[in-house]
Amino acid sequence: MDDEQAFLKRLRAGDPEAFEQLLDRRDAALRRVARSFVRTPTAVEEVVQETWLAVVKGIGAFEGRST
Repeated sequence: MDDEQAFLKRLRAGDPEAFEQLLDRRDAALRRVARSFVRTPTAVEEVVQETWLAVVKGIGAFEGRST
């Protein structure tokens, strides 16, 4: 849990390496989920991009009470 809290702190601080680690960990899964909702590769890319933008904008409000 301490590692997750430290990681979240780095993300909130805008650490580009932390965000790259997050992308490495979760991007493939996010793309799979997006493909289940939209059919074209272009739409998948758009959904994934918009989702990551929302993550960046909302990371400060994430309370860390869930994984």
